[in-house]
Amino acid sequence: MSLRLPAFPYNGAKVKKFGFYAPKTANIDKVNGGRRTKTLTSSFSLNAGSSSEIDSFTWETVLGGGVFVEFNKVYCARGYLYLQVIVDGNVEGEVAIPTSQSTIRVVIPNGKVGYGSYTISVKVVNKGSDSDTLYVDETNGSLLEIIYGLIIDQTSETTIASLSLPSYTLIDQGNGDFKYEVGVYVKAQAIRRTTTNANMNSDKIKIKVFNNDYSTILSTTDIPSGNDTSEINIHLAFKYPSNGILNLTGWVGATGDIVIITHLYYQITLIANQSTAHMTIWNLVSLVKGVHYIKARVVAFTGLQTKVEVGTDDDKLEARIMVYNGSYSSEAVTYLSMPNMSQLYVYAGLSVELKGMISFLDVIVVE
Repeated sequence: MSLRLPAFPYNGAKVKKFGFYAPKTANIDKVNGGRRTKTLTSSFSLNAGSSSEIDSFTWETVLGGGVFVEFNKVYCARGYLYLQVIVDGNVEGEVAIPTSQSTIRVVIPNGKVGYGSYTISVKVVNKGSDSDTLYVDETNGSLLEIIYGLIIDQTSETTIASLSLPSYTLIDQGNGDFKYEVGVYVKAQAIRRTTTNANMNSDKIKIKVFNNDYSTILSTTDIPSGNDTSEINIHLAFKYPSNGILNLTGWVGATGDIVIITHLYYQITLIANQSTAHMTIWNLVSLVKGVHYIKARVVAFTGLQTKVEVGTDDDKLEARIMVYNGSYSSEAVTYLSMPNMSQLYVYAGLSVELKGMISFLDVIVVE
């Protein structure tokens, strides 16, 4: 897709062009995790050597990850019972069910689930020589919770995932008069299980994004403590890595804290360059004086409204063009002509949470 100039005589006028074209990836979930729950209200017995499956599901993912399982208000009579987490038929984690009412937890680390489709099963198994009974809260229920995704549970910095980014196309014929930064926006969704407050950092986890050799921190963010039943949103923005590969690292503040990233999306786009004048929010600044013809496509992570704004040289956001309103898997394209001006600013989005991302931008300026 490219922009064609309207038919009019040039009369020797100079033409400068800027073009940016990136694949649309904002709707591709690289983790595809989630949260499942099941409430048990009936106790049951198991003979020696037998088992009972409580839940089972299929997880299809690109980056893979791990599995967090928690079972509350349970106990057994004789100490023969175990809670097992099974991945594609292999027992990857288990914990003994105590003989007094407790909350038990099994964490399967990242790496046990990789690219592809996996069957996850949670069972109660009797490993003893005689029958045993699993007791649950028959009045209020005992909750089995399964959260699957990228696990962050180490107090030292640990690599969470590595991503190979697609390439993009950039055309800059402005001789330095177009100011921009090619970057990446990342949206992650996560569920927190922070259990301790042992030191000043225990109420937070951190996520960092590095270039491939880990020599440059591209972005970092703190995530406050919490105990979620639904996912929180995490947003990162950083310059496109020179080799097209980014690494995410993370750590928790105290032993026992855990955060599971259930969804991870990214989009290559033009980001605001904090070090350039007028670019604390603007995605593109044109310093070319002339008539500007613009064609833009924006995508978004959310299903909410976003827009492209065009400001004039007085930087008052006087020209607003709404070009997108719908599902994040959709896209919108607009064409506009701006009159003769000395500067032009282009911005996509409503806020950090409702970030619009430019995946296609053509700017032609007739001086």
